[in-house]
Amino acid sequence: MRVSCGIYCNPRSNKSLGLDCIPPSTEDIAKRVAERDRVEIIPTGDQALNQLGLSSQIPVNAVYITNGARKRIRLTNGRSITFRESNELRLFEFNSNLMMLAVSAIRSIGEDKLTEDIVNRIREIVKTVSPDIYKHDLRLAPVWVRKNLKDNMIFTDLAVGDSRDIIDYVSDKTGLSRAVIEKDWWVTAVLRAVFSLPYSDNISFKGGTNLSKCWNLIN
Repeated sequence: MRVSCGIYCNPRSNKSLGLDCIPPSTEDIAKRVAERDRVEIIPTGDQALNQLGLSSQIPVNAVYITNGARKRIRLTNGRSITFRESNELRLFEFNSNLMMLAVSAIRSIGEDKLTEDIVNRIREIVKTVSPDIYKHDLRLAPVWVRKNLKDNMIFTDLAVGDSRDIIDYVSDKTGLSRAVIEKDWWVTAVLRAVFSLPYSDNISFKGGTNLSKCWNLIN
């Protein structure tokens, strides 16, 4: 069976259902082409959501990120497959296919359009990934994706590079300097620790902090 110019396959069949010729899926074709060209590919957009079981929509034009050459394959069924180059080599360092799909799907949706329902469903899906692999793969994702995938991210437990990424992310979102953000985080952490002590009821702010934070009398 011809599926594209220069690409042929042996179609499957299902005698019990009376199906003599079952054409390959777009995903199967993309994988076989990648294997032939000895490159890696990562599905994006609806393709990633579909493979995660979060969408029944099959895109007419499937787009994959690749560490190989850019190409477009026009299929005989009117659909197409596009391999798009990427310089982000860490995208191909995932140990878990599920984590790779989850990160790709979230990135494709975008931070502004990501809903809590989608995040919760993806969190459930990646629960099957072993803790060590999950931790490794999570660090390959952008900070905003990590923030959505991981509950209760503990700042002090992060590697230095990861904590820097979070500070840079907050700085970009708020317009505040990195030094101010890091200082405020540590001040907040210390205050939380102090007011969790048994005698915290006898502790209060004083001076300028009292006037500013408690009574909003000064800036």
